[in-house]
Amino acid sequence: MRGDLLIKDAHDSARNLIPAELPERVSIFRGWGSDIHSMMSGIDASFSGAIFTGYHSSSNTDASPLCHTMNLDNVSIRINGIQASELVINTFAAALYDVPVLLVTGDLGVCEQAKRLCPAIYTVPVSRGCGNGSISIHPSEAVRRIREKAELAVADGVAHPEKFTVALPNNFDVEVEFVKHNRARRASFYPGVKQLGPRTVRFLFGRILRRAAVLHVLFITPSSARENPSIKKATWAGYLCLSCFSLCMRRYSSPFPPFRRSLPYSAGGGRFSAA
Repeated sequence: MRGDLLIKDAHDSARNLIPAELPERVSIFRGWGSDIHSMMSGIDASFSGAIFTGYHSSSNTDASPLCHTMNLDNVSIRINGIQASELVINTFAAALYDVPVLLVTGDLGVCEQAKRLCPAIYTVPVSRGCGNGSISIHPSEAVRRIREKAELAVADGVAHPEKFTVALPNNFDVEVEFVKHNRARRASFYPGVKQLGPRTVRFLFGRILRRAAVLHVLFITPSSARENPSIKKATWAGYLCLSCFSLCMRRYSSPFPPFRRSLPYSAGGGRFSAA
């Protein structure tokens, strides 16, 4: 029931794209799967790589007027000292299945974080934050750059997947600071979670439970579409298909399946999974 590429619509209602305008060999995951993978619903070990399109910087940063992580209830999420964005969390979710992230597009801040996470990841910054606004390149230019980088990333990822490996940490040290104190109290009742202050919780997982740690982050930071329906669709020039999509591509023997034709519609991460 799935095509060569799977697009996960992962913004707001997760029903932003018009399926009829997608290439016929593309499948789309619309809506929220009510599962542990959240924005990465549909991901599994059959994917060759993931592409994240329309991504934004994390909460507790000033790189984008859309800065947040998962929802607007969090002031900050840190994983092993890293200011965690949705990019970081979703990259770890892909790593659960040994699926590499090949390309990230979005604001300059999140692209720079992608490079810190894995220098081999291709990036296309299409905007940069400026206070409560952003400066974006022309949408047509964004499409051209994303198309070019996507072709390079897919070819490189198929030929040298080891370059894009982001290993799951042996240990997870996760700290979440909420906007409201009641969220911290509620989270403190999850197994292994300790409340550090009125609005902050922390939990630790060792190597054996590292997979659970990734999923635990998703449980404590539920999708914005479920808890913050007021979040509006991003309309920045230069962003494709609104915001936060994953494009996934199935594993192939040949380096280029019908990927080129579908690029203009791929706003998100990865069969290659787009998120």
